[in-house]
Amino acid sequence: MNRIATVSIMLVLFALPAVAQKKKTAVKTQYDKFKDVTCGSVYLGDVAPFRVLSGENAAVLMDASYCSSGQKLERPTIIEIRLRSRATTWLAGMRDPTPRVIFLLDNNDRLSLQGKYEYVVDKVLGALSQITIAATADEVLKIAGAKTAEFQISGEGYKLKQNNLAKLKDLAENGSP
Repeated sequence: MNRIATVSIMLVLFALPAVAQKKKTAVKTQYDKFKDVTCGSVYLGDVAPFRVLSGENAAVLMDASYCSSGQKLERPTIIEIRLRSRATTWLAGMRDPTPRVIFLLDNNDRLSLQGKYEYVVDKVLGALSQITIAATADEVLKIAGAKTAEFQISGEGYKLKQNNLAKLKDLAENGSP
């Protein structure tokens, strides 16, 4: 009888920490003590299909982030999605500084988001074409909840993989309620 009670108590003691552990997430959290701001971000990597346009690599890097004031990351309202590429042909002919990025979800649902085009210089990557999209958390969840998600910029189409959609979902659902 004592042995059963001891084993039962040990199971409870070892099971509680396992239940209390946080779910593993792709969201990286960083607190800036000087600005008193906490930011959450996910890196999706190269979302371009492998192909060579005009003899150059057409890599398109994607990441998403949002920030909250204070040391606690709150639920996002606006999430910044950033697309960057060094390929000179990526945005050839882009004249509009506010391009539309059209997402096609599950092959028939369209979501059009306004972007902001910039030419930037990154410390690591050098000169880049960049489009920044300010999307609501609901819009990001709509994209992340799709079985298939593709988007188009300036005539070029890109498809997000399931692991990328999972990362976007983690970010949109992240933070305290």
